[in-house]
Amino acid sequence: MAQNIIPIRFRFMKFPVTWELSVSTKAGPVACGRLQNQRSPEQVRLRELDGWQCRDALFSIPDNDAPGFTQFLNEVGLWSPDPESASLDWSSFPLYVHLDDLLRFRQDLKDALLNRKHFAASVTPVLRKPNTLLDLIAQSNPANEFPLRFELAKVAAGVVTVTNGRSMLIATVLSDIARGIRFKTCKRKDCQKPFPLESEHKRDYCEQYCGHLDSVRRKRAQNRKRKK
Repeated sequence: MAQNIIPIRFRFMKFPVTWELSVSTKAGPVACGRLQNQRSPEQVRLRELDGWQCRDALFSIPDNDAPGFTQFLNEVGLWSPDPESASLDWSSFPLYVHLDDLLRFRQDLKDALLNRKHFAASVTPVLRKPNTLLDLIAQSNPANEFPLRFELAKVAAGVVTVTNGRSMLIATVLSDIARGIRFKTCKRKDCQKPFPLESEHKRDYCEQYCGHLDSVRRKRAQNRKRKK
């Protein structure tokens, strides 16, 4: 029997968490999050996010900009995919995100986009049929597991609803790699964002601004050499 290919789409929903920056003498900058309205679930309002815009915003934050990372967390809302948070357990608040961990996670996202083969081998390998329960447990990978439901309208589709920022960003990477999109690092040294190669036209910068800024810097450096 022939099997139809069913498309999958992601729905990224913002769970309203407010984040504030604090500094720990041992852990460094830490963002503390609280649910905006700790009331019944029907009073918690959700908003849909563009995961790719959020990812681009994360890549744009300078490494040492702790307030910028805190503002990013306020944009995406709930960060952790912890089961307690996903089930709306009010007792799990306040939440904490160490900004050093967020920096490492951002670097992992960059590495995944720029080294697709390594990401596919480590996170999304083709798995053999499990023969025992132990085999099934060993195959578990939280970074590559999402709840899926089917919507059988005029066009059948699988819908994955994500309510935390971390899983949302991983899902955008999975989607881009699955579609075969290639990425390159911006040539501007103080940017170095990964950007998609959308055509065969050679590009060295993620956007026109970075190319213009690098050009201005080169001209200024040349002028300084001439004056010397």
